Amino acid sequence: MPGITGQLYQQFAVTISVSVAISSINALTLSPALCSVLLKPDQEPLKWLNWFNVFFGKVTNGYTAAVKVTVRRAFLLTVVYLGMLAATVWMFGNLPSGFLPEEDQGYFFIEVQLPDAASLTRTETILDGVEQQLLEIPGITNIISVSGYSLLNGAFGSNSALVIPILAPWDQREEPELKLRSIIGQAQQLAARTTEANVIPFVPPAIPGLGNSGGFSFVLQDLAGGDIQDFASVMRGFIVAANQNAAIGSA
Repeated sequence: MPGITGQLYQQFAVTISVSVAISSINALTLSPALCSVLLKPDQEPLKWLNWFNVFFGKVTNGYTAAVKVTVRRAFLLTVVYLGMLAATVWMFGNLPSGFLPEEDQGYFFIEVQLPDAASLTRTETILDGVEQQLLEIPGITNIISVSGYSLLNGAFGSNSALVIPILAPWDQREEPELKLRSIIGQAQQLAARTTEANVIPFVPPAIPGLGNSGGFSFVLQDLAGGDIQDFASVMRGFIVAANQNAAIGSA
């Protein structure tokens, strides 16, 4: 199955295939053989199966009694059913409705980008300031930072840095101001105040490779057979535009 559907279901493909194969073999071979051995006419039931017959009989009688009670209390059943419908409507209105809703995984990412050719010393100085301000945000307990690496571009450079704020345990962040969205909002305010570099907070995707920061790939083809220098210039323009759009979308 190609595309997004295949990526979402590939981890279940082997399990489903093997289960269906085993079930088919069992239904075509083992089950008929067992039936021919166990279900013989005019034969006393095997003693070691009596416990199953007793258990199954009790379950059947209990289910029948529960159905009788439910039918006699139709009004109560209707109230319960309407309550379930109301709960369903409430969940549809309050739960995240995106294709891949954001999940609070206890951390998030921050991309720090300085101007091209900025030195690693300058990057680390700004990185220290960003870390100190992040630790002042309630809910953030630790900071992991990597200078000289860009997560969005997947490349090493002296003008890039990656920051991973670690959040407090979920049971310690039950207040609304300590939720992930609130913390991300405060990190975005920090990014707006930082003029020396582009600070881009973003949440890691629930499924790796399928989030806003998962990246994309494309093939550029020159159908006219023009000059290679012009082709390279067009390619660089695509890359610059893609990076700008990724930064705007993440912010």
